[in-house]
Amino acid sequence: MAEDDSEGEEKKGGGGTGKIIVLVIVGGLFVAATTAGAMFFMLKSMGAFNQGGGGGHQQVAKQEEPKPAIYHTLEPIVVNINDNGRMRFLQAKLDVMARSQEAIDALVLHMPRIRNELVLLLSSQTVEDLGSPQGKETLRHEALKRIQAVLEKEIGEPGVEEVYITSLIVQ
Repeated sequence: MAEDDSEGEEKKGGGGTGKIIVLVIVGGLFVAATTAGAMFFMLKSMGAFNQGGGGGHQQVAKQEEPKPAIYHTLEPIVVNINDNGRMRFLQAKLDVMARSQEAIDALVLHMPRIRNELVLLLSSQTVEDLGSPQGKETLRHEALKRIQAVLEKEIGEPGVEEVYITSLIVQ
């Protein structure tokens, strides 16, 4: 009988280890199933499963690709700027980027007005403003806003998406 008691105790101890193994396996399967379900719903919401031609009520969202960029180089602009009572020259070369030839055509058509706005902007700068990258970036954004304002008034849309400073010389 003593042997029967010791065997019963061993079975009880071994059963605890088996339960832990079963719980780990069930937990692992739960985590795997949850992850797979989450991935399925994320991919479905992004439209990964709507590419087939089999139809019914599936709607495939068509995204328009942006039109290619069209660049136009403006003639260099030279202005006088004030450097603590000393007159200096500023030469700026700018390029603009649009996505339609119509916007570029409108830019060329209204160039006298745009150049006037840019001359006024550039001549108001100081050497200190132009000495830092942040000052140049501010100038670039302001030039973009002024060009877009002219085009908005003339053609009803901003037309130009970006302005790039390709050269900036202070003498």
